[in-house]
Amino acid sequence: MGIHCIDELVRHAPDRILKVYASKSVLQKHIAKALNRENIPIILKDKNTLTNMVQSDSHQSIVAEVTPKESCHLKDFLLSLRNKEKSCLLLLDNINDPQNLGSIFRAADCFGVDALIWSKNRGTDITPVVSKVSSGASELIPSIKVSNLAQTIPLLQDEGFEVISTAIDNNAVSLFDHDFQAKTVIILGSEGKGVQPLILKKCDKIIYIPMYGKIDSLNVSQASAVILSHFAKNA
Repeated sequence: MGIHCIDELVRHAPDRILKVYASKSVLQKHIAKALNRENIPIILKDKNTLTNMVQSDSHQSIVAEVTPKESCHLKDFLLSLRNKEKSCLLLLDNINDPQNLGSIFRAADCFGVDALIWSKNRGTDITPVVSKVSSGASELIPSIKVSNLAQTIPLLQDEGFEVISTAIDNNAVSLFDHDFQAKTVIILGSEGKGVQPLILKKCDKIIYIPMYGKIDSLNVSQASAVILSHFAKNA
């Protein structure tokens, strides 16, 4: 749902859009012309109907029905990265807030992340809210679901990835002092409890973001953008 989200899909993956539902007000906007150029049908619906379709009133009077993203299997995806000199993956440990997940996807796209990985049973899935907040990035970046995050980390390390995580820990190194490797996995923890201790033990390094104000923490989506910007600059 949302104009920016659907506009990105029209630009980058129009073949995935089956049909669009929108109120009359949308017909005068640029998005309608773009949909018409791609011969994507627009079906008129009132705002209340759209709200019921996506269980949210943040749809900006437009909702798209799309085909599912192509599923990715971790081992196959890692094979596709073997010849890539620089690569970044995000591993998400129990991210439950759709707003945060959407913002993480958006930051990931902005800084060239190759894929997001998370557990099948822990955290939110991709919802209309996630897609809208991500400005469509959740529909464009590969997302890989695994059965067990702790067992996934050694597979990533075997493929030459350095696995780092953020935590307040006596052994943590400042983000500003960390020397990013060309192939890096960044683990982001849950909004409340952070990264699970079992997962932290398997990481190659632990980092923290220095704080200089009165508030001593960023939310997980803000932290992801800060860390990814440093990876993009320094790796």
